[in-house]
Amino acid sequence: MLNDEIEFDWQESTLFYDHPDKVMNDVDEKSANMSPSLFKKMGEPKRKAIIVSPYFIPREQGTQLLTSWVKKGVDVTVLTNSLAATDVSAVHAGYKKYRADLVRGGVKLWELKPSDLVAIKRKAGRKVTGSSQASLHAKTMTFDDEKIFVGTMNLDPRSLDLNTEMGVLIDSEKLSGFLAHWVDKKMPEYAWKVELKSPDDDELIWLDTISNHQFDEEPQTSSWRRFQVWFISLFPIEDEL
Repeated sequence: MLNDEIEFDWQESTLFYDHPDKVMNDVDEKSANMSPSLFKKMGEPKRKAIIVSPYFIPREQGTQLLTSWVKKGVDVTVLTNSLAATDVSAVHAGYKKYRADLVRGGVKLWELKPSDLVAIKRKAGRKVTGSSQASLHAKTMTFDDEKIFVGTMNLDPRSLDLNTEMGVLIDSEKLSGFLAHWVDKKMPEYAWKVELKSPDDDELIWLDTISNHQFDEEPQTSSWRRFQVWFISLFPIEDEL
């Protein structure tokens, strides 16, 4: 930076944020919420949509919206945490009920592997500190490789209706292209692709597209962890997740 060797990509950006009144309002009152204005500004994708959300609970409305984009010819990719990578089992319990409908509707659904962060840092020649496990934390979206949103907002009821969040929408083909390139070229190394075992039922499989290994249950999880998630899913708490 001091030597003026960094090539900046100067582009227009818009800051979005939830007004603090949001926490006092009823959840049906959206006047203090940033999400309606953000999604209006982003518009509908025409060719491609990439969504990265560590906590992802699309609910019926979001599932129908994403699958409707696919019907219009949009390539929709979603990356979220796998059960093995997530740090909140309750969120996974809320998310798992929508997976089959998303995949059946043509959404390309990927779940992050619980990456060995130590190995990744060593490979990159970086100092090894902190936890040896990595989970997804970035919250970002890009439409048509034209604009990209980066912020604190997950696509889940808690972020949309309860928490106060903020983020920036940037009109940058360059930044959008970076994310699209990673999704196309690098993501399969770090994530499992979720598919239906049969188009006639909701049973899922997880594919490691690099090794061609197939899992019939949530990879790298114990039966006890899967039971916990199933049990939590019985409670009517989705609006709080």
